[in-house]
Amino acid sequence: MKKVLIAFLITFSINVFGQTTDWLNYTTGYWIDVIEPYGNDILLGGRASGLVKLNPNTYDKTNFNKANSGIQSNKIIDIAVDNEGVILIGSIPNFHDDDNSGGISMFDGANWNSLTKSNSGIPSNYVQSLAVDNNNRLWVGTMDEGIGTFDGITWDYYNSSNSIVSDDICDIEITENGEVWAAGSNIGVFKFDGENWKQVTIPGATGSNKFYNDIEVDSQGNVWIGTSFGLCQIGYSGDTTLFKTSNSGISSNLISSIYCDINEIWFATSGGGACCFNGSDWISYTKENSGISSNYVGDIYKDNNGKLWFGTEADGIIVFDGINWHDFSMSFGKIPSDITREIRIDNDERVWIATNKGLVLKDGANWEYFNKDNSILGHNNITAIETTISGGCWIGHGGGGLFKFENGEIHDYSNSNPNLINETIIELSIYNNRLWVGTSGGGAAVFDGQNWINYTDNNSGLHKMFIYSFGFDQQNNIWFGTSNGFAVLYNDNTWESWDNSNSSFPNTSVNAIFIDDNNNKWLGTDDGLIVFDGTTFIQYDTSNSPIPNNTVLSINVDENGALWLSTNSGIAILHNEAWTVINDQGTGLSDSEINCIEFDVYGNKWISTTWSAVAVYNEEGIAGGVGIADKHTINDSNFKLYPNPANNQITFEYITLNNAESYTIEIVNMLGKPIRTIESGNSNEPIKWNNPDIKTGLYIVFLKVNNTVIGRRKLIIKNN
Repeated sequence: MKKVLIAFLITFSINVFGQTTDWLNYTTGYWIDVIEPYGNDILLGGRASGLVKLNPNTYDKTNFNKANSGIQSNKIIDIAVDNEGVILIGSIPNFHDDDNSGGISMFDGANWNSLTKSNSGIPSNYVQSLAVDNNNRLWVGTMDEGIGTFDGITWDYYNSSNSIVSDDICDIEITENGEVWAAGSNIGVFKFDGENWKQVTIPGATGSNKFYNDIEVDSQGNVWIGTSFGLCQIGYSGDTTLFKTSNSGISSNLISSIYCDINEIWFATSGGGACCFNGSDWISYTKENSGISSNYVGDIYKDNNGKLWFGTEADGIIVFDGINWHDFSMSFGKIPSDITREIRIDNDERVWIATNKGLVLKDGANWEYFNKDNSILGHNNITAIETTISGGCWIGHGGGGLFKFENGEIHDYSNSNPNLINETIIELSIYNNRLWVGTSGGGAAVFDGQNWINYTDNNSGLHKMFIYSFGFDQQNNIWFGTSNGFAVLYNDNTWESWDNSNSSFPNTSVNAIFIDDNNNKWLGTDDGLIVFDGTTFIQYDTSNSPIPNNTVLSINVDENGALWLSTNSGIAILHNEAWTVINDQGTGLSDSEINCIEFDVYGNKWISTTWSAVAVYNEEGIAGGVGIADKHTINDSNFKLYPNPANNQITFEYITLNNAESYTIEIVNMLGKPIRTIESGNSNEPIKWNNPDIKTGLYIVFLKVNNTVIGRRKLIIKNN
């Protein structure tokens, strides 16, 4: 499935892309489908990580994704390299994307180009395999439209409507004599002699649920086919052998991919680790008998130094040098899962991320990860989080537990309220120093630090026990979003509720509540955005507004008063009755299924998604050193400023690093906009800034060396 191509000298209709500073993707890199050599480097691709270029000796890596390159989709299925060094990337569209995503992305080291349905005759943007024959004809295997071939002028097609070829092509392999082999997912294997296709007989290929995943040809001309029912060898003379767990040393019948070494055949399995066959002996590497950390292997490659690289379906890259095993992360950031449910940012600018595989804390360049294995959290599926004024974080998970992170430790509050033990916590909010808890079936509860009060359908005006959201108005009334309608607990302890049985409110859940300065309730529902002024309902949905999807999961408001809505098909922004939609079409956003949006003090929008981890967006450019802090060490001890708060003079002190060319002090406001820049040269003397003519407020000051941030401080200006 992964191969080096001959010189790729075909003229294309192309789109040229540049890098953008508006978007940043924190990718996981845990699912690696393809490993491909590229000069002295290795290229890696996966279902959510984009492309990674890695030096196998130094382990230095460069991440390419939708946010920082011309890659059309982060969901990469195949990679190939032509003899001129052009990287070709076969991908599938992002979720909820259109025909402008996926397809083939090409990178020559400087420029990005693409082949999609909108600019070429490619049959589908769901590309699973790439190959080029001896006549420079490009062969493209797709997920839904069979095979497309392109000679530089004309596209030809082979699919179920005009041949015996399957519409779902997992792999294409071209032999030295020009034969084209194609793996047709669950249909079979096909061979093309230049004029006709014929189906290849595979022993044991009877019954249903038979899949064909990979085809490789070894140095002797033998064809190896990875299937869901074993490893098939078709000899040069045409004889066939099927290796299974019952007749060989193979560790699993489900073969993901094959790598042909000079004297060995390596194959990756789904569930049985990796295996090697030298013609007589079998060796298997599993979690049970070796240092490999996953039995679900997607691809294998041996580098020029003899190190084996294993791409896995859940644990990133695993490297074996013949003696030791090493796990290596392909991610940008350290998020353990593509599924991120909520994001919160505390007063110290730390970012908290709830995932289905644990809790993540990002503090500048430092990442911490908490799960059931390294902490007292009893469950990895974190369903709700909320930060505190003191820098702590409340944590709710799918196992019915409530925890609090405080002063570097996690404390268990599950037993403090027996009513919560068996309920999944799906919402946490803090109002007036009290914690409000919404559960999946157990109603709501409030905790003041000492005592709990539970609200159920037996003792309150709540009619539904699934509490998805809370809202708090200026009269200290508490609003509850439920699985059907919403309710309010007034400050005089009376209740009122609205649903389809007593009002014109539709039969739908209320996933989010935002209350504006005019006391209007903005309700994010499964039937769109609904505004309630206390008497009437105004509904915005896909039939009467540009909102991209009727499922609205969260609502937040920016400094300009614009509402940002998380939907299942992107972000909808409503400001002064004007709508703007942001999705994964032509932007750095990798997934349009949005769960949550949070704003930091620099105006960056932190976006949690269902399938592509976390994205950061700022229409004026990513601000506040976000992203830079993930690449460079920031040591705030290098940098001091005083007095703070300041009025008529500020002194900056810093420690000179060796070989530094120049120092720059940059002051930015809380929206991330630069206010002043001071060039200090390479002197070690403190700098005094007299009579700073900037407004009273909070600022961030960055110390840069050679344009790299090495220190930062908060600065408070108080003018007389």
